[in-house]
Amino acid sequence: MRHIKILSIISLLIFGMSGIILAETYELRNGKSVEGEIARMEGEKVVFRTATGFASYQLDEFEYETSKGIRLRYGIKKTVETADTVSEAAQATFSDPEYLWVFGGMALIFIGYISFIISGFAESPIWGIAIIFANFLGGIAFTILHFRRARWPLLISVAGVAAMAFGIYQLQEFPL
Repeated sequence: MRHIKILSIISLLIFGMSGIILAETYELRNGKSVEGEIARMEGEKVVFRTATGFASYQLDEFEYETSKGIRLRYGIKKTVETADTVSEAAQATFSDPEYLWVFGGMALIFIGYISFIISGFAESPIWGIAIIFANFLGGIAFTILHFRRARWPLLISVAGVAAMAFGIYQLQEFPL
């Protein structure tokens, strides 16, 4: 019974102080700052819950790093039209985490392919050449006939395909 009272007091303190714990300071371009938590986003407008009530600001009123952090946290993508500079417009395309999944998956597939070639040459030069020139069919034949040697390259390639498919799915789910 005593443990329940202690747990209820701790939970009241934690949930009662969540507004204080979640409050952050956001820097504006005019030198002022906003302290509070973001209540909601309305397009390019940010609504804050502060100690005195609610306040709303446009994203372009914040310092560059602050607005970039808000965009990343809440999934607001900076498009080519809303970019301030040419470099931001270029980064608007490839700065999303979805592209990291796609490019990381491609890198894993490439590493798996190189590992297949190395495993093939370790078995015999004929297998290495077969994997290079008949890459898909040679890889399947090598995997079936020499599974113990081909299992790690296969797992690396499958992980790469899965990562790339996840990134492409995310891009289709949330297009630019």
